Amino acid sequence: QKPSAARSKDELDEATGKCPMGENWLCLRCMQVYCSRYVNGHGLRHWEETKATKTGGACGHCVLVGLSDLSAWCHECGAYLVDTSLQPIIQRLQEIKFPQDTSDNGHNHKKILSSSEDNE
Repeated sequence: QKPSAARSKDELDEATGKCPMGENWLCLRCMQVYCSRYVNGHGLRHWEETKATKTGGACGHCVLVGLSDLSAWCHECGAYLVDTSLQPIIQRLQEIKFPQDTSDNGHNHKKILSSSEDNE
């Protein structure tokens, strides 16, 4: 069996017409989802295009949240961001990504058995 071919920088998911599943980022300016620089680079390209046209201000759409780990990144600064102003959006994304399971009398966790408990 042949190894899968490397993806081109412009490849989109055939079923959705969007960036493939994987490391995707949410632009906090326009709320669109783009893939990372390590997939097809659409998030980086989005920032570069919005900065060049000054869409959204001189910095363009520079702040994104990674949907895999919910970290905030600023392309303009080249750094991860930790700021209280980001907490509401990150908290909402956490609620969406990790919904509370209220079916177990209000408990939202499952017991993980240790190997000694498995043998009882």
